[in-house]
Amino acid sequence: MSTARKILSNKIWQIIGRFSMAALAIFTLKIATNYLSVKGYGEYAVTYEFLAFFSIAADMGLFTIAITEMSKDETKISKIIGNVMTLRTIFVVFTMLVAVGSVFLIPKYDGTRIPVAVSIATLSIFFTITNGTITSVLQAKLKMHIASIAQIIGKITMILYMAYIAFYAFPKAPIITSQILNNVTQTNASAIATQAPFTSPDVSGLVPTSPDLAFYHLIIAGVVGNLIMTLVTYYFVRKITPLSFQFDKTLCKEILKKSLPYGIALILNTIYFRIDSILLSLIKDQQEVGIYAVAMRVLEAVSVIPLFFMNSVLPVLTKSIKDNLVEKTKTIIKYSFDFMFGLGVPILIGTLTLAYPLIYIVSSSEFLSRLNEGFYGSDIALQILMFAMVIQFLSTVFMFLLLALDKQTKILWINLSAVIFNIIGNLLIIPYYGFRGSAFISILSALLILILSVKYAYKYFKFHISISAPIKMVISALIMGALVYFLQPISYKYFHNAGLLILIPLAGILYLSLLLLTKAITKDMLKLLKKEEAATPENQL
Repeated sequence: MSTARKILSNKIWQIIGRFSMAALAIFTLKIATNYLSVKGYGEYAVTYEFLAFFSIAADMGLFTIAITEMSKDETKISKIIGNVMTLRTIFVVFTMLVAVGSVFLIPKYDGTRIPVAVSIATLSIFFTITNGTITSVLQAKLKMHIASIAQIIGKITMILYMAYIAFYAFPKAPIITSQILNNVTQTNASAIATQAPFTSPDVSGLVPTSPDLAFYHLIIAGVVGNLIMTLVTYYFVRKITPLSFQFDKTLCKEILKKSLPYGIALILNTIYFRIDSILLSLIKDQQEVGIYAVAMRVLEAVSVIPLFFMNSVLPVLTKSIKDNLVEKTKTIIKYSFDFMFGLGVPILIGTLTLAYPLIYIVSSSEFLSRLNEGFYGSDIALQILMFAMVIQFLSTVFMFLLLALDKQTKILWINLSAVIFNIIGNLLIIPYYGFRGSAFISILSALLILILSVKYAYKYFKFHISISAPIKMVISALIMGALVYFLQPISYKYFHNAGLLILIPLAGILYLSLLLLTKAITKDMLKLLKKEEAATPENQL
């Protein structure tokens, strides 16, 4: 197979893997939210949000640097992977020990299941990072179909384990309080005297049998899933190169020197995306986290879209900048912005209209707003957060432009500014407005990133953005939104929530038709999705 075809195949498998994992993540979300209470799912979410900070510190950008170094010289793959395995194992053991020690010292988590859950979930993080280390070999050798298959097998294993716990090992049973039992006992005592039929307890809900043990088993499900994933990856990577721990002092120092700046950027990015959930758990309670986390899981499924698109555009953008093709570069930036805007606006309009049924489909009725009771649910969180997501779609264009211009340090400072603003904003607003305030701060943080990224990108390259196509896209999206708004009650009447499976594709077809009709998108814009390959003896054929 030619190099060009290998690259294309590798990219396709990565896309398949990402979208498959996003779809499977919805299943885990559905099981966990239906099985656990809002507070229980909050504890479940906090466990992984807490560990996210430590896991990214354990990585420190070593995965990316390992791929780069192995791609330069494939004869050194065994040596490089051996040293990276040593470094990452040292880092992950140290950071996980710190995580376990830290979580037991946080007063807010005292009396909750979070400390024990974190202790168990550290094994899941260990296997994830180990898998990531050896997966770098597959990336360098353009065999990411193996990694994608391993991830899918691991995720399915986790889902099956969770389903076993929820539906067989620890099924949910009625909530029977002492007051209910006393009332039933008194009623049945009278029934004995009058020979009336016995009554059953009038219960208000269901909880898992042995709720604590069941909760911890859901955490163990993640450990088992990641273990299986790692074993599958290990089996195939061993066929490509020997795997053994190595320590070359000079090589390790060189790898760490290269990975440190990128690692810091990853840490800042993780803090930016995760700190709001942690602060919610510390300032408010786990119920707030549970509501917020459901919306965040939905956004995570959407967030892969701009990265996939811009990763396809980056090689073309970088080459045009390197060759000093100013007009072509301006066109690429303009079309990229239009494309991101065209993707983000209908998603925003659709979410504002369909947030309520969407949240019900991926979770349970407990997470839905009951405004007559003053209860704000995950649907409200999703509607607010989607504004931030669309803004991030746009800022991704300018972040990648800075990357193509080799201005990574500016990206670092932009992320740092957003992290500081996000933390201060959350500390000020969460005590008063809870997750709604945190979601609003996410919008402001996304705006800050957009403003700074545009400012720095324009400083180094004078691009031009037209408002003609975005205006057409907004009008098209509003027409689509109106159709969805009027058809949703009708579809619900006949198909209930399953009607969304018809409504969403129908809305997408209408929106795309309007874009083509108004010429908001062109053939030249769509060509950006095709990755240009440099001519080589292999791909000239």
